Amino acid sequence: ERPVVGVGGASRIAASFNFRSGQSGTTGSYCGDVRITNTSATTVNGGWLVRLNLNQSLLTTGWNGTFTSLGGSLYDLTPVSWNSVIQPGQFIAASFCANKTGASFTPQVVFTQSN
Repeated sequence: ERPVVGVGGASRIAASFNFRSGQSGTTGSYCGDVRITNTSATTVNGGWLVRLNLNQSLLTTGWNGTFTSLGGSLYDLTPVSWNSVIQPGQFIAASFCANKTGASFTPQVVFTQSN
């Protein structure tokens, strides 16, 4: 898991990426989960965002979240209707698969923000 940097101290969530499959080798594809945890004592109600850098990867499919390309390897992950609310101390997960385009394919959480 990579360290998460909050934006302006306002983020009440933490995020991490974990591989499900395909983490070995530098070619082929992989799938994994982004775990988003409410680290605060109050409910996060719909307003969360996780920015991901897929590095040397190309997103092929995603689910349980909306993945919006910002150009290059950056993506913003935002909620869908059924996982927009995260209770205190709880987490949700969004998942995706990607094709490797180089040896530095491991995704990184760039920052998180929440309402």
